[in-house]
Amino acid sequence: MRSGAFKRSLCLLVVLAWLLAATACGRQMPVPPSASSGAQTETDTAALANAAAYVLRTVPEPQCGSVGGEWAVLGLARSGYGDAAWSETYYDNLVAYAQAQDGVLHARKYTEYARVVLALTAIGKDPRDVGGYDLLAPLGDFERVTFQGLNGAVFALLALDAGGYAVPAAPAGQTQATREGYLAEILAYQTPAGGFSLDADGGDADADITAMALCALAPYSGDAGVSDAARAAFLWLSDAQGANGDFGSAESNAQVLIALATYGIPPEDAHFVKDGRSALDALLAYVVPGGGYCHASADAEANPMASEQALLALTAVARQRAGESGLYAMTGDAGTPHLNFDAADGANKEQ
Repeated sequence: MRSGAFKRSLCLLVVLAWLLAATACGRQMPVPPSASSGAQTETDTAALANAAAYVLRTVPEPQCGSVGGEWAVLGLARSGYGDAAWSETYYDNLVAYAQAQDGVLHARKYTEYARVVLALTAIGKDPRDVGGYDLLAPLGDFERVTFQGLNGAVFALLALDAGGYAVPAAPAGQTQATREGYLAEILAYQTPAGGFSLDADGGDADADITAMALCALAPYSGDAGVSDAARAAFLWLSDAQGANGDFGSAESNAQVLIALATYGIPPEDAHFVKDGRSALDALLAYVVPGGGYCHASADAEANPMASEQALLALTAVARQRAGESGLYAMTGDAGTPHLNFDAADGANKEQ
């Protein structure tokens, strides 16, 4: 049995028994403060309004897709800047696309279904009946979902938990997915250092996927083992942050901000401020004339994906500052998980 499969099997047994081993990380981080300065809030509000206006202006006809589609829909809906007619245009276009494709959004990339479920949940539409097609159903097929590895498991779990959906039944002859199975799959990709890698058999951890994995783990962080895994991941992110507070791209900064907000941690948390700059400061440095965001600091033009990811991050930060549920937490009883951190032990904490 290859090591990745062994790790997933071991993690599944541990999750089912609720006896996940601690990640042996001795450092801890502080419980986040609930208040932010008025100046910070004012700056954040202006940045969010500008990002939302940019997306509305540049995506007049939202379609099914990772750019100009679901992320834009999710960001606008969760920020409060969404337009009902605009959202309905997206839904109508999605229905037409689903019907034209006989309900098959993609033969192998099941993150397409998860992304659509997130967007539909955000605008109050039922993903189980989109022009007569159940777009939640594919998330019940464990093998097909995890064909994409960590990404598949992360977004399937995010989608299922966003609306508190029951896991759909897998097609006959296919492996039945469970929340525990997806959780174990995600944990199998955590590296000894605490970050998450796209390679279950080893490989360098990545800030983007580590942040995404943290978001998927959040609803389960009441379990000590999951909490330990999340704590180790946040500490890895703190270590991975650049000396100027930057994670290297607009999208990477955005994903980290979303993860922090999901756990109620403000951007100004001391462990995520380097040389006086937070990931939020870093993200705002990627704004280009016209209101969009570029991908890399050397770029001069707005990048659609970077701009939509920035909208998501600014939305998440605004919701955290207002004491609201996380970006992906869309059920009425969704709370904000808080890790029990100790401020004295963070190696990279700003002094």
